[in-house]
Amino acid sequence: MDKAILDWEKRFVNLQGKKLIYYHNSWPYFSNYFGLETVEFLEPKPGITPSPAKLNHIIQRIKSDDIMVIASESYFSDRVPKFIASKTGVKTVKLAQSVGAMEGADSYIHLFETNLKILSQAFGVEHD
Repeated sequence: MDKAILDWEKRFVNLQGKKLIYYHNSWPYFSNYFGLETVEFLEPKPGITPSPAKLNHIIQRIKSDDIMVIASESYFSDRVPKFIASKTGVKTVKLAQSVGAMEGADSYIHLFETNLKILSQAFGVEHD
């Protein structure tokens, strides 16, 4: 595990400082460790769909702060992120929230590897 962590710190260093919006507040430790800047959450509270006012706020924030990515867990609907993407051009991605949640995330190590690769590709930064 230590070897994998050291490898990720080198390979994914270009994610540091990248701004993104998460659907749900599930990723604080992941974001903090890899230097990602969480700007907003789509859900105002867990399980509550964002209101039109919240959506407008998010759209304006994406435009004013040059936010490139909205990330959500694989089980959330992508209806709201895709709506926002249609208005802003932001990229939307699904992340594996647990082992087995999506293809490639078949172990704890692969879970992190998969999510880091997905984010790296969404931000257009090198990772190998």
